[in-house]
Amino acid sequence: MSEPVTRTTVALLLATTLMLMAWPALNMAATPAALPLTLLLGSAVAWYIRRRLPTELTADLAALAGKRRRLTILWCALIALGMVQTARQSLHMADPARDWWLTTRQALWTEHACMTAYVYAADLHRQGEPNIYAAEHYPGMNPTAETHSTVTNLVPEDPYVYPPQFLMLPRLAIALSEDFRVIRAVWYSLQAVLMVGVTVLVARRFSGASGNLALVLTPLLWFSVPSIYNLQYGQIHVTSFLLAMAAFVAFERRRHLPGGALLALAILCKGYGAFVLIPLLLWRWWRALFWTGVWGIGLTLLALAVLGTAPFEAFFVYNLPRLQSGAAFAFEEAWPDFRVVLLAGNLSLFAFVRKLGELGLVGMTDDLARVVHGLFTLAVVGASILSGRVQDTRGRALCWLALLNLASLTSPAAWGDYVSFGSLWLLLFLLGSGQRLRLTLLLGAGVFFALVPGAVPYGESMPVGLTLVLSMLITTLLVAVNGWSFVRGVQGRP
Repeated sequence: MSEPVTRTTVALLLATTLMLMAWPALNMAATPAALPLTLLLGSAVAWYIRRRLPTELTADLAALAGKRRRLTILWCALIALGMVQTARQSLHMADPARDWWLTTRQALWTEHACMTAYVYAADLHRQGEPNIYAAEHYPGMNPTAETHSTVTNLVPEDPYVYPPQFLMLPRLAIALSEDFRVIRAVWYSLQAVLMVGVTVLVARRFSGASGNLALVLTPLLWFSVPSIYNLQYGQIHVTSFLLAMAAFVAFERRRHLPGGALLALAILCKGYGAFVLIPLLLWRWWRALFWTGVWGIGLTLLALAVLGTAPFEAFFVYNLPRLQSGAAFAFEEAWPDFRVVLLAGNLSLFAFVRKLGELGLVGMTDDLARVVHGLFTLAVVGASILSGRVQDTRGRALCWLALLNLASLTSPAAWGDYVSFGSLWLLLFLLGSGQRLRLTLLLGAGVFFALVPGAVPYGESMPVGLTLVLSMLITTLLVAVNGWSFVRGVQGRP
């Protein structure tokens, strides 16, 4: 395959992927002209990408395709399969009447949408509810809850547990549209396009073979089970992760003002992003810290002006203690029929101890689970302090990415459907290690991260004991792979 043909192929792949992901939003925004507008934008994007692709990259890809034809054919087949899945999901998001299922028709997976919590909390706030965090508002926490939604096609489910500043985003969404189907379709497209853009941006920051290999394999990340489930659910986890990684690239380029805005947004979406403030302090990136603080304070003041003080009071007085105790995620108490399913799907260290108790190990109480979880959180803080020893860009990026993955496990509810996204992303940069045994182990971990979490309807397709053991194995792999990667970054061997 010649370099010009490779360049055109890559441009068409990226443009087609972006247009498939953008289709639901375009369909909702311009229904009569959605198809011609999509084709026009796709052509323009393909032309732009083809012009911007680095020659050395496409030349390397052309040479690789010529030497490894069977591997190239397999890669193309996997990409084609992933694009088919993305097309099916996008069509479903544009029109929910279309059938869609990724790996199972079990309603807990195929019909779930985490983002109902965001929109319903914003709706409750608009109606004047002082405590938008109260469990009695949400059927996911209280099956007898009486919902009072003024947003069309919204069926409330999960509870809202996020910082009050994040509420500004769904408040803006319902101000622009009071139809949940429109909000969900647009949010899906925004998250998907952001995923493509940031993952390519980060891969390009890695020079040499590891960066090029990660770039070539990035489509497999977009089409993996954690990515697709996150997009289906409308979960903010992956978006907060992408914002934090984009902030790192901005800081490396000395663009502190936009980088601070991105990191502040990531932290205010999900608090685990705050762990990377420690490396910023130790690396003495004072401007990065300054602008992150400025944006964080500014967005908080804006939220106070727009939302009032009630959501903040409810967060600190009611929600924060429930987050610390785990009561905010006690779904198995509300839905005892799904107790094992929900327990197995939780990859946190808190749930790890409870799984040991479920398997018959004596003494595995909730108090012990909280202690173990607290010790793990302290260990992540300790690891972040070690990152101050890293001096090179590649090592810093590796530590930043691994630290975000470990920090995401400090939540009492780290759901396996999507929390392994960052670890799978990390593996793309580790596969260039060269040693066959290490490569085999990393590929094995990648299969678990990409396919197992969420792919199996826990508790239905296998015995309960095997389900819990498999779930615990995934947690162990997540901690081991990210911990090992972090150590390599600290030692200057990325």
